[in-house]
Amino acid sequence: MPVLDTIRRYTPLGLRFWDAATETRVRSGLRVRVWPEAMPDRVTHGHRTVSGDMAVHNITGLEAVERTGDVGAAPAAPYVAAVEDPLGRFVPTAFTVDLPRAERGFYTLAHPESPPGPTPPGIYLFSAPTRPVRSTLAVVRAFLCDVTTGQPASFAAMYVEHVDGEDDGVPDDRVWVGMAGADGVVQVLFPYPRLPLMPRASPPGEGRPLARQQWPLRIRIRYAPTAQDVRPGAPVPTVGSVFRQSPATLLVDASNGPTEAAAMEVSLRHRVPAVVRTAGLPPDEQGVLLVRPATSPP
Repeated sequence: MPVLDTIRRYTPLGLRFWDAATETRVRSGLRVRVWPEAMPDRVTHGHRTVSGDMAVHNITGLEAVERTGDVGAAPAAPYVAAVEDPLGRFVPTAFTVDLPRAERGFYTLAHPESPPGPTPPGIYLFSAPTRPVRSTLAVVRAFLCDVTTGQPASFAAMYVEHVDGEDDGVPDDRVWVGMAGADGVVQVLFPYPRLPLMPRASPPGEGRPLARQQWPLRIRIRYAPTAQDVRPGAPVPTVGSVFRQSPATLLVDASNGPTEAAAMEVSLRHRVPAVVRTAGLPPDEQGVLLVRPATSPP
């Protein structure tokens, strides 16, 4: 029986994607492009593996590494990766990575609100405004507008914090994050916070119906356009630079003042999207949340 040749192929970059809303793997529907930062026209496309993760081969400058498996066969250099979702579930994401990597396994990025600790599960993806919403997920939406320019607050980051007022010894102060697109529209999806506990002395059936349940949320925005890092060829700023932007000021009420603050609170109801907006705006501007960039004087 003839002996067949065995061809081994080293994968210079393996990626696993993680849904920030549901904390589950994203196994399909994504498009990944990778290129050397110095040569944005030399694009390589990733392909989905049997496991649903993404592998990138034939990367410019890494031919010897891929052929031999020796990460020392080429000097490390910065590469840019862009992730897009033609299905409209997630906003586009970009990041940089030095290749070849000495470490084996998937390349990962920490969640913006994750404390230092175990290796992140993958590259986090954040919900787009066009993503269909399951009934098990809460929704917070906003159309962010730069008060200094009148233009959308492109690629601002929204932080949504559940303000747990229950003195029951069970912490539930969670923070969820999202990223606006170029149009300034942002949608943050997350599991509903737990229901408040009823007093032990409450008679059976005295609990509040789920449809009338409310959760207090605190909203913060990070927005500093000059801090957004757009690498050559990338459609959006790197995800790290988006969440490292300095805190913006929110215009809470445009009338009688106006009133500005570092954060504002809204109430979330079951199956009712919470829309964050500036009060007191003219009719043609209602539904907008005005924000002042971190670098702008009042």
